[in-house]
Parts: sequence; structure tokens; C-alpha cells
Amino acid sequence: MVVAQQRAVAEARVPADILPIYAGNKRLHLHHGFAIDRFRNSVLDVPVAMPPVSQTFDLDGELAALVVLTTLNDAAFEVRLAGQSVHMSATQRNGTFAKPLLKVFSCSRALGKPWLYATGDSVEIRQSSACEPTYAEVGCRQKLKNPMQDPQSKVVGILTEA
Repeated sequence: MVVAQQRAVAEARVPADILPIYAGNKRLHLHHGFAIDRFRNSVLDVPVAMPPVSQTFDLDGELAALVVLTTLNDAAFEVRLAGQSVHMSATQRNGTFAKPLLKVFSCSRALGKPWLYATGDSVEIRQSSACEPTYAEVGCRQKLKNPMQDPQSKVVGILTEA
């Protein structure tokens, strides 16, 4: 039994030989020019903006992620781009940690496929009243009581790949 366990552990330590998810010649860009305020504490100093937020893109690409400062206050964002829309929870799940958390929300996970856009398209991020958003990133609450009452979560940046 011990030999079998040692063999299984040794095999599990060898990474799987798989192709990378992205093999193209694309570049990541973090858009944050819309952020007019700053959040500062002993660890972070980041630009932030309360929705609504809008960003127009000058190249074809993919919406990769939203960088969000989440809080315990119920908040949800509606993200609209290229004729598609997703409501995302921006509320921390851990009620024992009362400080804001910097989180990165995967847009392809939220939409269920790559979120592509064309030159000139604009992404719009607004507060959402959805009490059961269609997407909750790991560590975020799926069910909210009143996301419009006192939302405190803010947008830090929009990560694109083009």
C-alpha cells in the first residue's frame, strides 16, 4: 500500500504535457484612465472608479478580466460589451474579513466563452440591482440582499488582450 501511494505521489508531481491556453502574439493591456480616485492602505495604492465606467477600445481584441476592489457591502456590476451582457457579484463572501479585497474577475468565465470585441467597441460597467448575479467569481457571494442600497465595490482596471 505504501509503495502504491509513493508511486501515485511521484506521478502526480509531474506536470501534464498540455498545450498552453494562449499561443498567439497578443499583448495584455490594463485600462484604468477612467479611474479618478485612489484607494490607499498599507499594502495597496491603486486607481479606482465607482461605476458607471466606460472604455472604448482602439484595437480588435478580447476582454480578459476586470480588476475590482470588493467589499462586504452588497454590490453587483452589469458588464456590457459587443451586444452581450453579464451581471457579476462584486461582494466578498468572507464576512470575517472586513477590509476591501483586490480581485480579478475572468470575463471569459463569466460569459462562458472568449469575450471578443472590435475596434471602436465600448465596454460599459454599471451598478446592477441583480440579487442573484449570473456570475460570482471565486470568493464572491452569489446571492445578494440589496446590491443598490450602499454599494462600495469599485473598478480598478479593465484587462484586455489584443
